[in-house]
Amino acid sequence: MSEKLRLFFHERLTSFLFPGRENDFRALVLRTLSGALPREGESFLFTPDRLSELEKALSSLRRLFESQLAEAPFPFTFFPEGNPPRWTRPGRIYFHSKLQKEVEEAAKRAEIVVGTERQGDLLEVRLPSTTPPDTLFSVRDLLWVGEHAPCFYCGLPWHSTASCPGIREIIPGKALRGYLKIPLRDLGPRLAGEILSGKLDSENLLGLYARHFYLLPAFLRVLFYRAPEGARFANLSLGQEIPGKGGNLQIGLECLINGEVGEAEKRFLAEADNPQGLLGMVQVGVLQGDPEKALYYLEELPLDGLPPLVQAAALVWKGRVFEWQRDYTSAERSYAEALRRDSSFHPAAYLRLRMSFLLGGTARRIEPLRAYLGHPIIYGLAFLEPFFLPLARTLEKELLSREEEKQAQALSAIREAEDELHRLKGLLSEEERADLEDRIRRLREEIYQGSFYDLERVALRASELALEMKGYTYRKIRELREGLSDQYRRYMELKRYWQRYPYKTEARSWGRKLQELGERLTRTEHRLGKDAVREFPGLLREYEHIKRLFEELEEGKRELEARLVFRKQLHTFLTVFLLGETLLFVLFFTIPPLVSALFPEALAYLPLGLSSFLWASLGVLVLSLLLALSRR
Repeated sequence: MSEKLRLFFHERLTSFLFPGRENDFRALVLRTLSGALPREGESFLFTPDRLSELEKALSSLRRLFESQLAEAPFPFTFFPEGNPPRWTRPGRIYFHSKLQKEVEEAAKRAEIVVGTERQGDLLEVRLPSTTPPDTLFSVRDLLWVGEHAPCFYCGLPWHSTASCPGIREIIPGKALRGYLKIPLRDLGPRLAGEILSGKLDSENLLGLYARHFYLLPAFLRVLFYRAPEGARFANLSLGQEIPGKGGNLQIGLECLINGEVGEAEKRFLAEADNPQGLLGMVQVGVLQGDPEKALYYLEELPLDGLPPLVQAAALVWKGRVFEWQRDYTSAERSYAEALRRDSSFHPAAYLRLRMSFLLGGTARRIEPLRAYLGHPIIYGLAFLEPFFLPLARTLEKELLSREEEKQAQALSAIREAEDELHRLKGLLSEEERADLEDRIRRLREEIYQGSFYDLERVALRASELALEMKGYTYRKIRELREGLSDQYRRYMELKRYWQRYPYKTEARSWGRKLQELGERLTRTEHRLGKDAVREFPGLLREYEHIKRLFEELEEGKRELEARLVFRKQLHTFLTVFLLGETLLFVLFFTIPPLVSALFPEALAYLPLGLSSFLWASLGVLVLSLLLALSRR
């Protein structure tokens, strides 16, 4: 069974891989393939028994153009005449599915390893020369496939610039930041699944469309409201909401995002006498598909005197417009100038390198890119970049090695913290130890689950924890030194109390503890003055003993105070009671005989009987008790 196949060249990808030699490449491909498959008009006639010849022809082309293609697929697609696949993927060969059995048998006879996969009513056949490299973002080739000119904002040919889904982004950089927080091993397959299923308007793809957030209309929020004098790209925080301030600028910005370009133009023209209005008009020109208009307002913009961030952003926009017009040399110069105005505007450096790849000024190797991959934004942009298709597997390997390197650094810091914790384990309180163990556990989980973007922060926190653990000993020693003076003050107060205490013979154990406390304080002060770090475990034990002695002495002091108060109360009671009773005895037993001898008739009127004596004694007793208790 035979089948007519059409050969479809992907013009943009061909121009990228073979700049200036597109016609020569196409002619050589047609001549080579015609030697393997007979021609019938514009079509090639394929029969399964010619599978071996087709593979030989494609292998010879792969070897011939190895330096240009590298890891990229061929910039052409074979598919049945009149029945193109949903995605005409570069380097792929499609047959009708009814040929599957014959193709597999022919491959077996020719001892060719082929892979087959159903694509609707078509069969995709992967020959050794057309099998794509195994990558995480396996649809990077589809970023070159589409019916439109490349979008100004995302560079993809899937839609017009005015229809770019990235325009929907309201918070600058939020979608890209969301991608950066996903590990590459998860992000690549997730995006590939959405693209292959044709869900190009999925929210999951917003980060792909809005990855160049500094080009989007929403970035005007930054340039309008977060660009004070001296502002630079390094001062920005991705995904941070920026409130507006009303007026024509705010309304014009909202109109741009909502697709009301005409109304936005009116609003920005009303502010055309200031730089913000001119920046808004640049975006109007872009959305109207008029690069000349966008360039006009960029030329009108007075860069001198503006914050470095605004200058760099305007020059990056200018470079992108030049790129839109295929003036790649001018684009590269604009990106270089943007980087000169704001050296922290890392995307400008990235875009300049990208232009060098396109122009051929930089060999299409990973080495020139390595210097920029340490920055999380460039890390994410590189993973999603169509221009790096020829080195896709090498690039992903480099990105993953960076991620593993960050992970190893973070784990090393965690292990260091664990070693310090183990050394101090017996010296920490249960609460302190549990808290540190929990922090280490949570950091370890974040390290194993985090992306490159997260690992930057987690590695820093892990290092800080390791330093904190290392400084624990010194902090404790400082606390001991600071607390020693307070302990000496408390000791001197107890010592003065003991010196004044009148009944030392009855409290000898308390005095011995006070003496032991003084000796331990002196010994601790001496050890702190020597090698405190080496003596630290012993110092902590000594400190705990001193703390316990203070508690015992304070408790004993309260008991001594209670005894002293009781003695004073007893003394008061006995003194008052005895004095009172003595006076009563004199009154009741001495005065009556004297009155009887001198004034016998008056004796009968004096209340000096026994009952009066008893009541008076009771009064003296109560008075003595009250006075004694008042001594408390």
